[in-house]
Amino acid sequence: MLKLSSNTSLCRRWGNVRNLLSERKITLNMSNSFDKLNESKTIPFGESTSFPESSNSKLQSTVSKTVKTLIKTAMASVAATLKPTKAFATDGPIVVVGSGGKTGKLIVEYLAKSGRTVRPTAREVTTKSASLFESLPKDNDNKTLVEPIVSADVTQLASLLNALKGASAVVFAASASRKGGSAQAVDYLGVENIAKACVELKIPRLVVISSGAITKPNSLGFKITNLFGGIMGYKLQGENALRAVYAANAANTDLSYVIIRPGGLLDGIAAGPAMIELNQGDTISGEVNRADVAQCAAAAAISKTLPRNVTFEMYESGRSGPLEGRFPAVSGLERKSDSGDYEVLFEGLKTDLELIAKGLM
Repeated sequence: MLKLSSNTSLCRRWGNVRNLLSERKITLNMSNSFDKLNESKTIPFGESTSFPESSNSKLQSTVSKTVKTLIKTAMASVAATLKPTKAFATDGPIVVVGSGGKTGKLIVEYLAKSGRTVRPTAREVTTKSASLFESLPKDNDNKTLVEPIVSADVTQLASLLNALKGASAVVFAASASRKGGSAQAVDYLGVENIAKACVELKIPRLVVISSGAITKPNSLGFKITNLFGGIMGYKLQGENALRAVYAANAANTDLSYVIIRPGGLLDGIAAGPAMIELNQGDTISGEVNRADVAQCAAAAAISKTLPRNVTFEMYESGRSGPLEGRFPAVSGLERKSDSGDYEVLFEGLKTDLELIAKGLM
């Protein structure tokens, strides 16, 4: 529990945004917690925080930033009603950031084998990284579908702007590693930088691979994974920074993001979409093969059914359960399909704004 001091200006701003949404007949059933920020009362804390802090001032700052992000996201819904969303563009290569990693390498392979032109990236291009994808298939004109690997340092916005030029979509599969950078540098600031680059270059879609359980710091999955450099907390900060970037540019409805939150990663062969369950609200998680995550990310990059600005969890059906004992075994937002097609799984997913309206984000 956290005691928040008065924040009249923020609450007044939230009230104004709600009035505007009401005028456009967009309903948000937000928690009363936001209305009470100016009453200096104790409110529940933990669901929206990135990770436990040592002082109330830091916690108050985190809550304030989260509320501001939600306000910006709400404003995005107003802008979205002003202009229809264009169909996803197919021209230009799909850039995979972090293609030297296990998941990133699989994403490049899946995209190339499906006939898509791919541009892999690496923090540093070496002889080894440059030869990673030489054996992948070519198109009907015997032209390679995988462009030469380019350098992309996620900690440097200028580097990303150069690497992403001309892309039709970007998949962010990078994460903290001993050689690649800390969780703060990659999973937080790197995600923020990739969002800024995609918006500046007007790239239609950004797909980010995050993690399940990142909004549930009391769950075992969060606690164990967060031991590695506070990575879970930084991943959530990265997600929120991304949402803020897109909310600030909400007038451009040609731009969208997809955040995939996989469960515990396994290195087996892909089970396929018929065996995968998608969910939302971050209350259910489980295990999933890395190969399935790669397939899902590749499908999301080119999907024509995904709604704009969406976040979802994924795991193998039958290998999941509630993140905490207080959550039911079924969320009511499960997405399954026997068709073996991710496009069918993507249909019906709720946007982030819809989840906020339901108090699920």
